[in-house]
Amino acid sequence: QTLPPPPHTLSNTHNTPAHTDQEPAQMSSSEERNGVPLMGFGTMEHADGSVKPDVMFEAVKKALEVGYRHIDTAELYQTQELVGKAIAESKIKREELFITSKLKGMPCGEYAGVKERAASMLKKMGLDRFDLLLMHWPGPDTADWAGSPEALASACSFEWFRQHVQQAWANMLRLKEEGLSLRVGVSNFYRAHLSELSRQFPTDPPAANQINIDALNHEKAFVEKMQKDGIAVIAYRPIAFVPAYAMAADMGDTTASVLASAASEAAYTSSQQLVLSWLMARGICVIPKSSSPPNIQANFDALSKVGTCSPHVLAELEGGSEMAAMCGGVDEYAAAVRSVAEEEEARAASGGGEA
Repeated sequence: QTLPPPPHTLSNTHNTPAHTDQEPAQMSSSEERNGVPLMGFGTMEHADGSVKPDVMFEAVKKALEVGYRHIDTAELYQTQELVGKAIAESKIKREELFITSKLKGMPCGEYAGVKERAASMLKKMGLDRFDLLLMHWPGPDTADWAGSPEALASACSFEWFRQHVQQAWANMLRLKEEGLSLRVGVSNFYRAHLSELSRQFPTDPPAANQINIDALNHEKAFVEKMQKDGIAVIAYRPIAFVPAYAMAADMGDTTASVLASAASEAAYTSSQQLVLSWLMARGICVIPKSSSPPNIQANFDALSKVGTCSPHVLAELEGGSEMAAMCGGVDEYAAAVRSVAEEEEARAASGGGEA
Protein backbone atom coordinates (compact mmCIF):
# COMPACT_ATOMS: atom_id res chain seq x y z
CA GLN A 1 0.00 0.00 0.00
CA THR A 2 1.35 3.43 -0.93
CA LEU A 3 1.62 5.77 2.04
CA PRO A 4 0.46 9.39 1.78
CA PRO A 5 3.15 12.06 1.45
CA PRO A 6 4.07 14.21 4.47
CA PRO A 7 2.00 17.42 4.46
CA HIS A 8 3.46 20.33 2.51
CA THR A 9 7.01 19.39 1.62
CA LEU A 10 9.59 21.76 0.22
CA SER A 11 11.55 20.42 -2.72
CA ASN A 12 15.32 20.52 -2.90
CA THR A 13 17.31 19.02 -5.74
CA HIS A 14 20.64 18.75 -3.91
CA ASN A 15 22.07 16.21 -1.50
CA THR A 16 20.00 13.33 -2.84
CA PRO A 17 19.35 10.73 -0.14
CA ALA A 18 21.83 7.90 -0.06
CA HIS A 19 20.51 4.44 -0.87
CA THR A 20 19.44 2.40 2.14
CA ASP A 21 17.46 -0.79 2.56
CA GLN A 22 14.73 1.20 4.31
CA GLU A 23 12.71 3.52 2.13
CA PRO A 24 12.70 7.25 2.96
CA ALA A 25 9.58 9.12 4.01
CA GLN A 26 7.09 8.97 1.16
CA MET A 27 6.81 12.18 -0.86
CA SER A 28 5.08 13.31 -4.01
CA SER A 29 6.89 12.54 -7.24
CA SER A 30 8.02 16.13 -7.75
CA GLU A 31 9.57 16.29 -4.27
CA GLU A 32 10.85 12.79 -3.71
CA ARG A 33 14.51 13.68 -4.13
CA ASN A 34 14.86 15.90 -1.09
CA GLY A 35 11.59 17.14 0.40
CA VAL A 36 11.52 18.71 3.87
CA PRO A 37 8.07 19.17 5.51
CA LEU A 38 7.15 22.84 5.86
CA MET A 39 5.76 22.36 9.37
CA GLY A 40 7.91 20.78 12.06
CA PHE A 41 7.96 20.55 15.85
CA GLY A 42 10.97 21.77 17.83
CA THR A 43 12.25 20.25 21.08
CA MET A 44 14.83 22.83 22.17
CA GLU A 45 12.95 23.88 25.32
CA HIS A 46 14.24 20.88 27.25
CA ALA A 47 17.88 21.88 26.68
CA ASP A 48 17.86 24.86 29.02
CA GLY A 49 15.74 23.21 31.69
CA SER A 50 12.76 25.51 31.09
CA VAL A 51 10.57 22.48 30.43
CA LYS A 52 10.71 19.30 32.49
CA PRO A 53 11.27 16.00 30.65
CA ASP A 54 7.77 14.66 31.31
CA VAL A 55 6.24 17.87 29.97
CA MET A 56 8.40 17.71 26.83
CA PHE A 57 7.44 14.07 26.31
CA GLU A 58 3.75 14.93 26.50
CA ALA A 59 4.31 17.87 24.13
CA VAL A 60 5.88 15.63 21.47
CA LYS A 61 3.07 13.10 21.94
CA LYS A 62 0.51 15.85 21.46
CA ALA A 63 2.30 17.16 18.39
CA LEU A 64 2.20 13.73 16.77
CA GLU A 65 -1.49 13.35 17.66
CA VAL A 66 -2.27 16.75 16.10
CA GLY A 67 -0.57 15.82 12.85
CA TYR A 68 3.06 16.98 12.99
CA ARG A 69 5.29 14.51 11.18
CA HIS A 70 8.55 16.47 11.18
CA ILE A 71 10.27 16.38 14.58
CA ASP A 72 13.46 18.39 15.19
CA THR A 73 15.96 17.49 17.88
CA ALA A 74 19.71 17.80 18.48
CA GLU A 75 22.63 16.31 20.35
CA LEU A 76 22.73 19.52 22.40
CA TYR A 77 19.08 19.27 23.47
CA GLN A 78 19.37 15.77 24.96
CA THR A 79 15.78 15.03 23.92
CA GLN A 80 16.42 11.88 21.87
CA GLU A 81 15.00 9.41 24.39
CA LEU A 82 11.89 11.55 24.97
CA VAL A 83 11.27 11.88 21.25
CA GLY A 84 11.93 8.20 20.65
CA LYS A 85 9.50 7.18 23.38
CA ALA A 86 6.80 9.49 22.00
CA ILE A 87 7.28 8.09 18.50
CA ALA A 88 7.08 4.51 19.77
CA GLU A 89 3.88 5.18 21.70
CA SER A 90 2.31 6.99 18.73
CA LYS A 91 2.40 3.81 16.60
CA ILE A 92 2.99 6.03 13.56
CA LYS A 93 4.88 4.21 10.83
CA ARG A 94 8.50 5.28 10.44
CA GLU A 95 8.07 6.06 6.75
CA GLU A 96 5.44 8.67 7.61
CA LEU A 97 7.88 10.59 9.82
CA PHE A 98 10.66 13.05 9.02
CA ILE A 99 13.27 13.21 11.80
CA THR A 100 15.89 15.97 11.90
CA SER A 101 18.78 16.07 14.34
CA LYS A 102 21.97 18.06 14.73
CA LEU A 103 25.51 17.24 15.83
CA LYS A 104 27.08 19.77 18.18
CA GLY A 105 29.27 22.20 16.29
CA MET A 106 31.23 20.91 13.32
CA PRO A 107 32.01 17.16 13.59
CA CYS A 108 35.76 17.30 13.15
CA GLY A 109 38.24 14.64 14.15
CA GLU A 110 38.31 10.96 13.44
CA TYR A 111 35.25 9.68 11.59
CA ALA A 112 34.80 6.78 14.03
CA GLY A 113 34.09 9.20 16.87
CA VAL A 114 31.65 11.24 14.77
CA LYS A 115 29.84 8.08 13.68
CA GLU A 116 29.58 6.94 17.30
CA ARG A 117 27.92 10.24 18.26
CA ALA A 118 25.35 9.97 15.48
CA ALA A 119 24.73 6.28 16.18
CA SER A 120 24.24 7.04 19.88
CA MET A 121 21.48 9.53 19.09
CA LEU A 122 19.79 7.02 16.80
CA LYS A 123 19.98 4.29 19.44
CA LYS A 124 18.38 6.54 22.05
CA MET A 125 15.54 7.28 19.64
CA GLY A 126 15.06 3.68 18.57
CA LEU A 127 15.77 4.55 14.93
CA ASP A 128 18.22 3.31 12.34
CA ARG A 129 18.64 6.56 10.41
CA PHE A 130 17.75 10.25 10.32
CA ASP A 131 15.94 11.93 7.46
CA LEU A 132 18.13 15.02 7.91
CA LEU A 133 21.28 15.47 10.01
CA LEU A 134 22.83 18.91 10.41
CA MET A 135 26.04 20.45 11.69
CA HIS A 136 24.56 22.62 14.45
CA TRP A 137 26.85 25.64 14.16
CA PRO A 138 30.00 26.70 12.24
CA GLY A 139 32.42 26.29 15.13
CA PRO A 140 33.85 23.78 17.61
CA ASP A 141 31.51 21.53 19.56
CA THR A 142 32.82 23.15 22.76
CA ALA A 143 31.38 26.57 21.85
CA ASP A 144 29.11 27.74 24.66
CA TRP A 145 25.60 28.75 23.59
CA ALA A 146 24.72 29.58 27.19
CA GLY A 147 27.57 32.06 27.69
CA SER A 148 27.92 35.52 26.19
CA PRO A 149 27.21 36.12 22.49
CA GLU A 150 30.63 37.77 22.23
CA ALA A 151 32.34 34.62 23.52
CA LEU A 152 30.37 32.51 21.04
CA ALA A 153 31.45 34.72 18.15
CA SER A 154 35.06 34.43 19.27
CA ALA A 155 34.85 30.64 19.49
CA CYS A 156 33.27 30.44 16.04
CA SER A 157 35.91 32.54 14.30
CA PHE A 158 35.97 32.34 10.53
CA GLU A 159 39.61 31.32 10.51
CA TRP A 160 38.77 28.29 12.67
CA PHE A 161 35.85 27.51 10.39
CA ARG A 162 37.96 27.68 7.23
CA GLN A 163 40.56 25.32 8.70
CA HIS A 164 38.05 22.69 9.85
CA VAL A 165 35.15 22.72 7.41
CA GLN A 166 36.79 20.28 4.99
CA GLN A 167 37.13 17.52 7.57
CA ALA A 168 33.75 18.22 9.16
CA TRP A 169 31.77 18.13 5.91
CA ALA A 170 33.66 15.07 4.68
CA ASN A 171 32.53 13.32 7.88
CA MET A 172 28.94 14.42 7.30
CA LEU A 173 28.97 13.14 3.73
CA ARG A 174 30.32 9.82 4.93
CA LEU A 175 27.51 9.54 7.49
CA LYS A 176 25.08 9.93 4.61
CA GLU A 177 26.95 7.48 2.44
CA GLU A 178 26.86 4.87 5.22
CA GLY A 179 23.13 5.33 5.71
CA LEU A 180 23.00 7.04 9.11
CA SER A 181 21.08 9.91 7.50
CA LEU A 182 19.30 10.25 4.19
CA ARG A 183 20.36 13.91 3.90
CA VAL A 184 22.97 16.11 5.55
CA GLY A 185 22.96 19.86 6.00
CA VAL A 186 24.02 22.77 8.16
CA SER A 187 22.65 25.18 10.74
CA ASN A 188 23.61 28.76 11.60
CA PHE A 189 25.59 29.07 8.37
CA TYR A 190 25.54 32.46 6.65
CA ARG A 191 26.72 33.68 3.26
CA ALA A 192 30.46 33.49 3.90
CA HIS A 193 30.12 30.05 5.52
CA LEU A 194 28.17 28.64 2.58
CA SER A 195 30.55 30.28 0.11
CA GLU A 196 33.57 28.62 1.73
CA LEU A 197 31.78 25.27 1.94
CA SER A 198 30.91 25.53 -1.76
CA ARG A 199 34.49 26.44 -2.62
CA GLN A 200 35.80 23.30 -0.93
CA PHE A 201 32.90 21.02 -1.94
CA PRO A 202 31.49 22.42 -5.21
CA THR A 203 29.52 19.26 -6.02
CA ASP A 204 28.27 18.39 -2.51
CA PRO A 205 26.12 21.26 -1.20
CA PRO A 206 24.07 20.98 1.99
CA ALA A 207 20.48 19.80 1.68
CA ALA A 208 19.28 22.43 4.15
CA ASN A 209 20.33 25.34 6.33
CA GLN A 210 18.52 25.96 9.61
CA ILE A 211 18.77 29.57 10.77
CA ASN A 212 16.87 32.05 12.91
CA ILE A 213 14.17 33.84 10.90
CA ASP A 214 11.19 35.65 12.40
CA ALA A 215 8.88 38.65 12.03
CA LEU A 216 11.71 41.17 12.46
CA ASN A 217 14.57 39.15 11.00
CA HIS A 218 13.44 38.33 7.46
CA GLU A 219 16.79 37.34 5.88
CA LYS A 220 15.00 38.06 2.58
CA ALA A 221 17.94 38.19 0.16
CA PHE A 222 19.78 35.35 1.89
CA VAL A 223 16.72 33.09 1.85
CA GLU A 224 16.09 33.78 -1.84
CA LYS A 225 19.74 33.01 -2.66
CA MET A 226 19.63 29.68 -0.80
CA GLN A 227 16.35 28.72 -2.44
CA LYS A 228 17.77 29.60 -5.85
CA ASP A 229 20.74 27.34 -5.06
CA GLY A 230 18.43 24.49 -4.07
CA ILE A 231 19.07 24.65 -0.32
CA ALA A 232 16.00 24.10 1.85
CA VAL A 233 15.63 26.88 4.43
CA ILE A 234 14.40 26.00 7.93
CA ALA A 235 13.51 28.73 10.43
CA TYR A 236 14.20 28.02 14.09
CA ARG A 237 12.65 30.10 16.89
CA PRO A 238 10.23 31.62 14.34
CA ILE A 239 7.76 32.89 16.96
CA ALA A 240 9.85 32.85 20.14
CA PHE A 241 10.04 36.64 20.39
CA VAL A 242 6.41 37.59 19.81
CA PRO A 243 5.92 38.21 23.59
CA ALA A 244 8.84 40.65 23.49
CA TYR A 245 7.06 42.69 20.82
CA ALA A 246 4.18 43.21 23.25
CA MET A 247 6.63 44.51 25.86
CA ALA A 248 8.14 46.88 23.30
CA ALA A 249 4.67 48.24 22.56
CA ASP A 250 4.78 49.96 25.96
CA MET A 251 7.75 51.94 24.62
CA GLY A 252 5.89 52.98 21.49
CA ASP A 253 7.03 50.18 19.22
CA THR A 254 4.47 49.23 16.55
CA THR A 255 5.57 45.65 15.80
CA ALA A 256 2.90 44.03 17.96
CA SER A 257 0.12 46.20 16.54
CA VAL A 258 1.19 45.50 12.94
CA LEU A 259 1.10 41.76 13.63
CA ALA A 260 -2.22 41.93 15.48
CA SER A 261 -3.85 43.99 12.74
CA ALA A 262 -2.64 41.70 9.96
CA ALA A 263 -3.72 38.62 11.91
CA SER A 264 -7.16 40.05 12.55
CA GLU A 265 -7.73 41.03 8.94
CA ALA A 266 -6.90 37.51 7.73
CA ALA A 267 -8.79 35.68 10.49
CA TYR A 268 -5.73 34.22 12.17
CA THR A 269 -6.19 33.22 15.80
CA SER A 270 -2.92 34.84 16.90
CA SER A 271 0.11 36.80 15.74
CA GLN A 272 2.14 33.61 16.10
CA GLN A 273 -0.10 31.78 13.65
CA LEU A 274 0.23 34.63 11.17
CA VAL A 275 4.03 34.63 11.36
CA LEU A 276 4.21 30.88 10.78
CA SER A 277 1.92 31.07 7.74
CA TRP A 278 3.88 34.03 6.38
CA LEU A 279 7.16 32.13 6.64
CA MET A 280 5.73 29.04 4.99
CA ALA A 281 4.22 31.20 2.23
CA ARG A 282 7.82 32.22 1.49
CA GLY A 283 8.74 28.53 1.12
CA ILE A 284 10.51 28.44 4.48
CA CYS A 285 10.13 25.41 6.74
CA VAL A 286 9.29 26.23 10.36
CA ILE A 287 9.92 24.36 13.60
CA PRO A 288 7.94 26.14 16.34
CA LYS A 289 8.15 24.70 19.84
CA SER A 290 5.57 24.72 22.60
CA SER A 291 4.51 22.66 25.59
CA SER A 292 0.98 24.07 25.58
CA PRO A 293 -1.55 21.74 23.87
CA PRO A 294 -3.70 24.64 22.56
CA ASN A 295 -0.62 26.39 21.13
CA ILE A 296 0.67 23.15 19.61
CA GLN A 297 -2.65 22.85 17.79
CA ALA A 298 -2.84 26.53 16.80
CA ASN A 299 0.69 26.49 15.40
CA PHE A 300 -0.09 23.41 13.34
CA ASP A 301 -3.27 25.02 12.03
CA ALA A 302 -1.10 27.74 10.44
CA LEU A 303 -0.28 25.14 7.80
CA SER A 304 -3.84 25.19 6.48
CA LYS A 305 -3.72 28.98 6.05
CA VAL A 306 -0.55 29.17 3.95
CA GLY A 307 -2.45 29.44 0.69
CA THR A 308 -4.24 32.58 1.85
CA CYS A 309 -1.16 34.34 3.22
CA SER A 310 0.85 36.81 1.16
CA PRO A 311 4.65 36.47 1.48
CA HIS A 312 4.73 40.28 1.55
CA VAL A 313 2.26 40.80 4.40
CA LEU A 314 4.97 41.73 6.92
CA ALA A 315 7.25 43.65 4.56
CA GLU A 316 7.00 46.84 6.64
CA LEU A 317 8.66 45.05 9.57
CA GLU A 318 11.78 44.13 7.60
CA GLY A 319 14.88 45.63 9.14
CA GLY A 320 13.96 44.96 12.75
CA SER A 321 13.18 47.21 15.70
CA GLU A 322 15.63 48.64 18.21
CA MET A 323 12.94 48.83 20.87
CA ALA A 324 11.95 45.20 20.36
CA ALA A 325 15.62 44.25 20.58
CA MET A 326 15.94 46.14 23.86
CA CYS A 327 13.04 44.05 25.19
CA GLY A 328 14.73 40.77 24.27
CA GLY A 329 13.15 40.42 20.84
CA VAL A 330 16.33 39.30 19.07
CA ASP A 331 18.28 36.04 19.08
CA GLU A 332 21.64 37.45 20.20
CA TYR A 333 23.46 34.16 19.64
CA ALA A 334 22.31 33.79 16.05
CA ALA A 335 23.26 37.44 15.51
CA ALA A 336 26.72 36.78 16.94
CA VAL A 337 27.40 33.96 14.49
CA ARG A 338 25.97 36.03 11.63
CA SER A 339 28.33 38.87 12.53
CA VAL A 340 31.34 36.57 12.06
CA ALA A 341 30.24 35.82 8.49
CA GLU A 342 29.45 39.47 7.77
CA GLU A 343 32.90 40.53 8.96
CA GLU A 344 34.46 37.96 6.63
CA GLU A 345 32.35 39.24 3.74
CA ALA A 346 33.44 42.80 4.46
CA ARG A 347 37.10 41.71 4.66
CA ALA A 348 36.83 39.93 1.30
CA ALA A 349 35.07 42.89 -0.29
CA SER A 350 37.87 45.19 0.80
CA GLY A 351 40.42 43.05 -0.97
CA GLY A 352 41.41 40.84 1.93
CA GLY A 353 40.62 37.57 0.16
CA GLU A 354 37.76 35.36 -0.98
CA ALA A 355 34.65 35.12 1.21
